[in-house]
Amino acid sequence: MLAQWTWQLVREAGLPAPKQAALLAELGLDASALSSPDATIAHDAACELWARLCEGRPDDYGARFPERVEPRSLGLVGYLAVASPSLGEMFARVVRFHHLVKRPATATLVREKRTFSVVEALPPTVRPWPPPLAESVLSAWLLIGRRLTGASFDAAAVRFQHGPPRVPARIARVFGCDVTWHAPVNELVLPSSIWDLPLVTSDPTLLRYLETLAGNHQPQDEVERLRTEIARSLSGTGSPSLAATARALAVSARTLQRRLDAQGMSYRDVVDDVRRETAERLIDEGGLSLVEISYLVGFNDPSALRKARKRWKQRTAQARTCA
Repeated sequence: MLAQWTWQLVREAGLPAPKQAALLAELGLDASALSSPDATIAHDAACELWARLCEGRPDDYGARFPERVEPRSLGLVGYLAVASPSLGEMFARVVRFHHLVKRPATATLVREKRTFSVVEALPPTVRPWPPPLAESVLSAWLLIGRRLTGASFDAAAVRFQHGPPRVPARIARVFGCDVTWHAPVNELVLPSSIWDLPLVTSDPTLLRYLETLAGNHQPQDEVERLRTEIARSLSGTGSPSLAATARALAVSARTLQRRLDAQGMSYRDVVDDVRRETAERLIDEGGLSLVEISYLVGFNDPSALRKARKRWKQRTAQARTCA
């Protein structure tokens, strides 16, 4: 992951130079390297620093940490965020290039009718984020969003995989809502009403340059664009509607349906195939539990995913037989 986030933590700790050098050396780190804008830090080393340097800090230290961090410290992704025209587009861009900021973590954007959310997940085989780090990761979306829009808004819900601190209300005050602890995933839920809020820092010219720099090449094929949007919209509540997908693609639902009809395709079949492809890829990668994969591809529980996989295998076998 990018080192700047953790380097800010080290600076705030205010350790005497010899003690700081000894701690970094113990973890195989170097201060001069960490302070570089493009520096990265190993996941385990970052977790250890956050665990040690947050001992004795206020319960809301991690949740309020992004208040003191400049978005551009997130490197290219931070600049893409700042230059975006709206809050929703900022979220979409950061999720798209999330791998440049927080590997091995993954971020998924889930859009629903009344809310949208970001799910931050780590492979079950790696060390979980210490609570202050996990809280800073989710609160960053909210606090930086407030800063870049100049608007005041709260989360609709927030969920953490870890347990509560001594005074949970301190975390709830940061997010402006109740907090769910021991949840299956780390998730920030926001009201859809703020999706189109304009960013005061928007810069279209800079954004075009940065997108090219980041390798942001939009799919040219209409079906590929459709599949990409469906993949982004899958959630634990079910399938993205044709109308919602059409809005995201800037076409009417009737136009989208007509284009699918012309190619002999049904929207339901495309959604099912995207779900199958996404589920199988995540299972093959082995980085997430079945509970997490089920949620990310739009099933309420793993049993529904298992039934779907059985159906997909039967369909594949029937296709081979027909062939």
